[in-house]
Amino acid sequence: GVQTSALPISITTTAYGTGANPIIKIATDHDFPVVYADGKSYLTWSNVEYSHFTAVHDASHTQTAFFVEDAAATPHDWTFTGNIIHNCGYDGIRFDDNCYNITIGDVTAQTTATTTNYSNKIYDCSYAGIELYGCDPATDLANNKVYYNYIYNIAGDGTNAYGITFSANPDSHDWPEYIYARYNRVENIPLWTGMGTHGASYAYFQNNFIRNCRMGIVAFGNDEVSYPAIKCDHFYVENNTIVQPGASAVAYTKAIQVSSESAVTRVTFGYINDNIIYWEVREAEAATYGVQVYAVDGMTIDGNSFTSGPTGTTNGAINVEAHAGQSTKNLTITNNFIANWDSGMDIYTTDIDGNVAIHSNIIHSGGDGIWLASEVLDAGTMTIYNNTIMSDHNANSRYPIRFSATANLAAGGTINIKDNILCYGTAAATGLYIQGPNTLGGTLAIDNNLYWQSSYATPYKITGSEHAWAAWNVHSYDVSGLNNTSPTFTNGGGSYLIASDFALVAGSPAINAGANTGVTTDYYGNARVGNYDMGAIEKQ
Repeated sequence: GVQTSALPISITTTAYGTGANPIIKIATDHDFPVVYADGKSYLTWSNVEYSHFTAVHDASHTQTAFFVEDAAATPHDWTFTGNIIHNCGYDGIRFDDNCYNITIGDVTAQTTATTTNYSNKIYDCSYAGIELYGCDPATDLANNKVYYNYIYNIAGDGTNAYGITFSANPDSHDWPEYIYARYNRVENIPLWTGMGTHGASYAYFQNNFIRNCRMGIVAFGNDEVSYPAIKCDHFYVENNTIVQPGASAVAYTKAIQVSSESAVTRVTFGYINDNIIYWEVREAEAATYGVQVYAVDGMTIDGNSFTSGPTGTTNGAINVEAHAGQSTKNLTITNNFIANWDSGMDIYTTDIDGNVAIHSNIIHSGGDGIWLASEVLDAGTMTIYNNTIMSDHNANSRYPIRFSATANLAAGGTINIKDNILCYGTAAATGLYIQGPNTLGGTLAIDNNLYWQSSYATPYKITGSEHAWAAWNVHSYDVSGLNNTSPTFTNGGGSYLIASDFALVAGSPAINAGANTGVTTDYYGNARVGNYDMGAIEKQ
């Protein structure tokens, strides 16, 4: 092929005809990549097998299948399709410092790769399947796309391991803008992360299947001083399935994390939507998160399904917290389904300094439904509206809604708790329905909630004191609420483990008994009309 700046024509390395892919291999233990390039562009690689000597970790970081750097010029417009890459002592494909317009896989894919159907297959690498660094120095754009690949068995270097990672280093021009990981299957990365980015703008992780990785998808802003200035905006983590097999030695920590390492720069425009997270076999895993976010200013967590979580004391299917000096605000948590998790949501209120909306979620937990931990809601309004929360914790220590014993509502904060159904899974329960803040400096409104199935005589607690229903009403709480009243769920599945089990039957006392909270749609997206129903699902 001929390459010119006016009309670049890609030079292609490919295999023709039928039969097995030809192989290009380094058969001995030498510190060289199989393919090396510096500053080269407009290259296509298809239908060839590339192999190094061994997948044992290579401290020189050179035993890769493809090592591409930018000392001479920034490489761009590379395409990889139909290749098999394996036995690499470091990475399968690595573009160092800066690159752009790199396409790995089939961008026309509309279904997720499987173990038998994929574009490229990359496996048995020590550090990463794919690493793409930096961007186009002229525009800050990366436009790097990783679609429809099967990546597995990335053992790690003892500290880190990645299936797919987009990043930068101190020699990169900037963090990448516009990066895409879609329709990939990534599995068996027990040391670290299935896919992610250490900093980016407009990062899309969508429609991937991730299994048996210590962390599934991690997107955060790196704040190390030697790196480019932090970027962590417009993160889209959507429609992924993240599975842990259970009964394994892997210490799973989180399925999805979106966060910033900075106490100044927060994640903005973050979206964690419509993901499916579950364990194939439940195990006594502890200190585990489903979704974890911190240091955000503008985040939506919507429509996710968390089922069959670990049986240990977890940190919540949804966890909101922070490092020292960080805070979170403008957070929306809506329409999520959580079942068979120890704790539904852990919200660390000391780290919140602005509005939080928790609406139309269905939570069936083994412990707390929503745990609001620690010290203060510093400012803004927290609304807990139209949720259905059932706890299976029968002892009087963990509840459908529990503020910790040291939780204080500061003068600048407002918390509204309305139109919820708060209940237990068995009539043998002896727990509180709700434990409110320990001190009230701000505004707390609790009304139009339905409570069901605790035999405890004083199941309502506020500012350290427990109350029976009449005394609770005297304090102006739930004057329009319903005490120890069955909402008459359909429970068609028989075990309250699917969302439709929590629909209301005709004649339920929760129908039309709510306040107009402004939550205009229910868990299914159906309109709430007239007098709102209590709970997540509006009777249609």
